[in-house]
Amino acid sequence: GKGKGAGRVWPDAPPEEIDVLRVADANQWAPAKTGILSVNFHPRADLLLCCSRDKRVRLFQIDGEDNPLLSSLRFRDRGRLSCAKFSASGEKVIASFEDSVAVGVWDLHSGQMSRVPGFFSRKDLGYPLLEVGPPESTSGRLAGGGRAMFALGAKNGSVLLVDERQKSLAGSFAMSREAAALCFQPSRPLLFSADGGGDLYCWDIRSSRCRQRISSESLGTLRISSLDCCDLGGGGALGTGSQSLLAIGSNTGIVSVFGLDDVSSSASSSVPSSLNSHTHRQSQESGLVLSNTTALKDLKNLVTEADSVKFHPSGQLLCVASSKSKDALRLVHSQSLSVYLNWPRGRAPAKKTCTVDFSADGRFLAMGDDKGAVKLVQFPLFS
Repeated sequence: GKGKGAGRVWPDAPPEEIDVLRVADANQWAPAKTGILSVNFHPRADLLLCCSRDKRVRLFQIDGEDNPLLSSLRFRDRGRLSCAKFSASGEKVIASFEDSVAVGVWDLHSGQMSRVPGFFSRKDLGYPLLEVGPPESTSGRLAGGGRAMFALGAKNGSVLLVDERQKSLAGSFAMSREAAALCFQPSRPLLFSADGGGDLYCWDIRSSRCRQRISSESLGTLRISSLDCCDLGGGGALGTGSQSLLAIGSNTGIVSVFGLDDVSSSASSSVPSSLNSHTHRQSQESGLVLSNTTALKDLKNLVTEADSVKFHPSGQLLCVASSKSKDALRLVHSQSLSVYLNWPRGRAPAKKTCTVDFSADGRFLAMGDDKGAVKLVQFPLFS
């Protein structure tokens, strides 16, 4: 199906039970021999990318029945592959490495593999984190020039914003410690990042300024493991009116969900000083900020590190998972912030879930495990 994601009118997800159908494994024709590092659906087509520890990236056509293998590539860089994802344009696959500043680029039209050796001789050591900006349909609003972007999180605390087409540095941000998590806001020019000390940062992409820095003490998290952000229609979460949510997964397994609110520069004085950046200039533009460090809800269903948090493209569902224990995966109804009890019942599809992603049309959820399989479920509600 085409015409996915942005601008679509979604059916309302029920708050108590949701139909979930187990379908054929996404990579049944070519399971990996090692653990899955990342799974990622294409922004427009029915394609799924599976990236594994053996440096292989495989592309599958997802229909829920056969899921044929379309293509496979092995990155030959010496560094350890950390992540691979489709670019915002959907024309390329971007790959980052734990211990190399090179970035791999696989052009899906030409089939050519290229290597960006590094950005201006930066001494970043490696990029454990890769996050791709919203599809280009929304990035005109996002970056001011319709540029497709991706972000890299470095071991030294740098966050780089890269122009996909030019393969050039569009901006860089500095955190106090190594990068721990990244996510883009889907409809605003904002990037959230977390460092190894548990501090949260909100960056304005256009001005390259820090809008907000919040300490781990204020957030009540020991260490942040994962981040994701969504836009939510209707009355907002828990009737608060918050139309945008930020999910923060922690090393304790608790996933805290916060509301993001529009605050104009004139109203910035109403944001408590503990929520403002003391070390960076505040952006003078209006925009979303975390206006309250009390979470709308702390989800305590996981007891080991919540290293995957992912919102459904409608914003109505949130999948949370931990790779550190078996069957540690839950599905959450975003508006009520209640956990679905009917799925998974007992055993999760993947024993240890390392990475998750929803398809852009909302029909599928892919879950990569530590053994090299990618489990797949379908939601009849969105089909």
